[in-house]
Amino acid sequence: SANDELVHTHTYPTPSGTPDVYNITLTASTIFGCSDQVTSVFTVYPGVTANFATDTMGCSPFNNAFMNQSVGATSFEWSFGDGALSSETNPSHQYLTNNTDDVTFEVQLIASNIYGCTDSISRTIYVNHTPLAVAQIDTTAGCYPLDVTFFNGSIGADNYVWNYGNGQTSNTAEAYHNYIYYNAAPIGVTYD
Repeated sequence: SANDELVHTHTYPTPSGTPDVYNITLTASTIFGCSDQVTSVFTVYPGVTANFATDTMGCSPFNNAFMNQSVGATSFEWSFGDGALSSETNPSHQYLTNNTDDVTFEVQLIASNIYGCTDSISRTIYVNHTPLAVAQIDTTAGCYPLDVTFFNGSIGADNYVWNYGNGQTSNTAEAYHNYIYYNAAPIGVTYD
């Protein structure tokens, strides 16, 4: 169409720190030499590049620090993916999960400058659940040989290591197991 011939684009260089001002002039003329001219002022503001560094994986409670590496920005809006927000330059945030589920959070930073120019970046944070160790014993003292029943009520664990306090260990995942304490010494021994 005729309008398509009148529209064109021009790419201006990126300003370095301060706005660049351009006087744009259009001169229209006929084949007979008649002409008219119009001038407009056009301002190109410096751009913003949003960026940050952070650890992207940790165990709950995951205390995560965010190092802002944005260029050309004067204000910041952080969304941590769990409903929490911050406008600090270099915020910290604690992520929590329950004892059985790993959770991902999408963190977004929107960086802006005083001219209203913005840029954004997002990163995924992986928060692994921390198991809850629950152990009970049926007795805390007794006579030789002492047969002790241990209960493992832990939540969200994949592996277990029992340390019996005497140099002996076990990796049993059984909910209930027994261990016999032997004391060959003539005096009583207490194991922690």
